[in-house]
Amino acid sequence: MAEFEFAGMTFRGGKMMVILTALSTLGGVAWAGFEFYADYMDMKEIVQNIDTDAIEARNIQIEQKLDDAIEYTRDIKSGLRDDILSIERQADRVEDKVLQRNIISHWIDSLFVHWVGNSKRHLIFDEWPPPIREGSLLRGMLPP
Repeated sequence: MAEFEFAGMTFRGGKMMVILTALSTLGGVAWAGFEFYADYMDMKEIVQNIDTDAIEARNIQIEQKLDDAIEYTRDIKSGLRDDILSIERQADRVEDKVLQRNIISHWIDSLFVHWVGNSKRHLIFDEWPPPIREGSLLRGMLPP
C-alpha cells in the first residue's frame, strides 16, 4: 500500500486520501477566491469608467420628452372634450328643431278650419299655442 512521511508523520491509505481531499478543497477555495476578486476588480474598473454626466443628460432628455407627451395628451383631451361638447350642443339644437316641427305639425293637424262666407278659409289663431301665435317657433322654419 502507498504511504508517505511528512514532518515525522507517516500517512497511509485512508489518511492519505483525507489529506488529498483537504488539500484539493483548499486549492479550489483559493482558486474561487481569486476568480471572485478578479471579477470584483473588473467590475470596479467598469463602475469607475461610467460617465454619470451622460446618464444625467439622457435622463433630463427623457424627462423633457415625457413632459411634452403629457402636455400633448392634455391638449388632445381638451380638444376632444370641446368637440364632444360642440356635437352635444348641435344635437340639442337639432332635437329642439325636430320637437318644434313636431309641435307645429301636431297643431296644424288639430286646428279647426272654418268656412265663413264666400269660401274664405279662416284659421282660428286663438287655438294655436302661444309660441306659434307669437311667431317664435315659426322663425327660420317657414319660407319667407
